[in-house]
Amino acid sequence: MNVGSFVDLDLSGGDPTRPKYEKLKQYLVQQVTSGGLKPGQALPSEQRLAESTRVARNTVRQALSELEEDGLIRRVPGRGTFVNDDARRRIVSD
Repeated sequence: MNVGSFVDLDLSGGDPTRPKYEKLKQYLVQQVTSGGLKPGQALPSEQRLAESTRVARNTVRQALSELEEDGLIRRVPGRGTFVNDDARRRIVSD
């Protein structure tokens, strides 16, 4: 997945009571489920995700933190954020 695929992602639409970080988190889960994001694949940096989705970096950080807690992604200091190898299995088992 490249950053370009996030350009059309509008986090301001839909349910106005649902926080943007939850919308971003759900979008990323859908990308893992559909195969748009593959196991081991690197995600764009927080800054690039924030710029391409037009949200604050803290919003991106909160979504990624929850995905990390759920075991769907892993952060490697100095290298980046990656989809866990067993992310799809974790989603299906929830």
